[in-house]
This record gives sequence, C-alpha cells and structure tokens, in this order.
Amino acid sequence: TLNILYAIAFSVISSNNLFIHASEVSERLSVSRAYGYRIVKQLNEELKEQGYLTIDGRTSRRFFDEKFYLKMW
Repeated sequence: TLNILYAIAFSVISSNNLFIHASEVSERLSVSRAYGYRIVKQLNEELKEQGYLTIDGRTSRRFFDEKFYLKMW
C-alpha cells in the first residue's frame, strides 16, 4: 500500500512538475548545490510542521515560489 502511494507520487511528480529538485533551486537562486539542498531541507521541515509529507531532495514548487517571492501575478 505504501509502495502504491510512492508510485502514484512519482508519476504525479513527472507529469505535473509539482516539485522542484535541489539542483534546480541552486540554479534559480545562483547558489551552490549544497546550499540548494539546505534550502530544500528547510522548506520541507516547514511543510512537515504543517502536516505535509515530503520527499528528500525536492520540495513543493508552489511553496518554494511563495517563499522566494517568485510567484507569478
């Protein structure tokens, strides 16, 4: 059952681009890859506090954009 949830989550990731990887975070913010991972980890900790499940190395693209004022108006 948990494997099915992971399979669904990964198919959603690839098809809808809901998540941003740490490497893309580092590129978009012009920081090192290591710092990109730290940012993703911090954002995921905030999401966990709000009751969301997270995946290491990637975070919600929408949450990232809101936190870094990158939301398109």
